[in-house]
Amino acid sequence: MLNTPNNDLVDKKYSYCFNYYTTIDNAPEIPTTSPYPITGCHSWDWGYVHFVAINTNVAEDSNLIVEQMKWIKQDVEQARARVNPPRWFIAIGHHGALTVCRMKAPQQLIPFIEDLGFDLFLCGHHHTYSRSKAIKMNIREQVEAITGKDLYASGGNAIRDAVYGIGYLEENISAPNPDQTTSAGNAESLTRYVNEKDGMYWVMCQATGYKLKSNKDLEKKPTPWWYGWTGEHPYYPSYIMWDISWDEINLKSYGVTGIMEFDHMKGSKGEYEIRNNIQMDDLGKIVLDDFTIRHKSLR
Repeated sequence: MLNTPNNDLVDKKYSYCFNYYTTIDNAPEIPTTSPYPITGCHSWDWGYVHFVAINTNVAEDSNLIVEQMKWIKQDVEQARARVNPPRWFIAIGHHGALTVCRMKAPQQLIPFIEDLGFDLFLCGHHHTYSRSKAIKMNIREQVEAITGKDLYASGGNAIRDAVYGIGYLEENISAPNPDQTTSAGNAESLTRYVNEKDGMYWVMCQATGYKLKSNKDLEKKPTPWWYGWTGEHPYYPSYIMWDISWDEINLKSYGVTGIMEFDHMKGSKGEYEIRNNIQMDDLGKIVLDDFTIRHKSLR
C-alpha cells in the first residue's frame, strides 16, 4: 500500500511489481522540512465518499506525519466547504493506530484523524484482521498542553510520545493512567474513549497471501478495550467487501478456505510451504465479520 513492497509475495522476489500500475501516488511530494520526501499522500472522490491516502511509513522521520496532516487539513476543509460536500470521509494508510498495531508511530495519527472528522481508517501492515469499537478520544487539547504547541505546529516525536502516554495504549504506562491490560484500565478506557454516537472506526484487513500472523491481542485477558471484533483469528487469506450508501457503510470480511496447507514459514531461509495443486473445488468462502456503520448524523 502506498509504494511499499508487497510482503505477500513469496520470497519478496517481485516486491515492486505493482509499481507498474501506480499513477497519482507517484505525484510530486508534499513540501517538507524533512530530508525524506513525502510521496503517496493524495485524495480523491468516489461517489459521495472523500478518500485520503496517508503515507505512514515514517520510521526515518516522525515529522512526516505532521507535514502530511497540514496538507490533509487543507484538503478536508476544502472538501467540507463545497456546495455539496462529501457524505463520508475515509482515510487509508499502511499502518493504523487502534488496531493490532503495537507501534508508537501510528498512534500519532489519532488526534489528527479525529480532529478532521474522519469516519473510518483503513490499514494493513499486520497480516491479521482487526476492527475497533466506535472511538473518539478527544485528546487534541491534552496533546497541545503537553507539547506546548498547536497540534499542527508541533514535532512528530513530541506528538507521538504525548498520545502514547495519554491513551495508555500499551502495557506498563506510568501512573496516573491505568494499565490497559487490567480490567480496571479497560473499564476506564471504555468509559473515556468509546463513543457510539460520534466515534470513528479503525479497520485492519487480513492478508490475502501466504504470510499470515496471529492476532495475539485476542488471546489477552482482558481483550484490549478498543477491540470491536473478537472472533477467532483467521489463519487463511481473507478480504473485505464494502457497500457504502448515503446512510451507512457495511463491511463483510470473507475468509478463503482450502487455498493452502500451511500458513507458517519453515527452514532457516524462511521458505514457505505452499499447495501448488489447488483445484477450484477445493476452495471455499466463509463470512468472518458482517458489520454496519451508521452515519454519525443518524446514530
